[in-house]
Amino acid sequence: MQNEYRPRFHIEVKKLPQPKVAVKLKTPPFSLAGRKVKIKVILRNETISTYPPEEDRFLLLDVYTNKIGTGKIVIPPLALKNFYPPFKLKPNEERTFTFTLRFEEPALYRVCARVREVKVIEVKGTPKWEESPSVTSSGSTLALAGPDWQMTLEPIGAVRGDRKVLRCMSLYDVLMLMGAIGAIISAIFTILLFFRG
Repeated sequence: MQNEYRPRFHIEVKKLPQPKVAVKLKTPPFSLAGRKVKIKVILRNETISTYPPEEDRFLLLDVYTNKIGTGKIVIPPLALKNFYPPFKLKPNEERTFTFTLRFEEPALYRVCARVREVKVIEVKGTPKWEESPSVTSSGSTLALAGPDWQMTLEPIGAVRGDRKVLRCMSLYDVLMLMGAIGAIISAIFTILLFFRG
């Protein structure tokens, strides 16, 4: 029996370049429902020159969250309440950004920080970042707009980021946890006193 000819297909997957920036996300171990919690994102320029080096390219940083266990993951084009306007990093610079989050109900949340390189396509008016702009995503571009200005950005390459899981607890949960810890400590001291006596 003659061997059948089986064509071999070679699929080449090109990896999109990531920003040359290290990303580290720092969150507290837990938060209280309905209370504000501060998280930090530390970015470090991995190059010995200003990054991005191109005059019309910048970095865009934002933080978004997803509730774990809901069965769906929503990734916004840009987290408007927790983003930092386009910027550059100095050579070997390490910069810390602080964001404020608020979780309304007790659950596990995935906190994601991402940075991407963007190219400024067009700017109309003077961008004002005191208030959160509106954002629209059309094809491969992002449009940020305020009352009298608009900035069109084109993401370049892939996203680089970090993520952590944060537990949001009710006040009752915290009191119960503290009570359990107190009971364990009390039991340990009771045993120690028994053996010393």
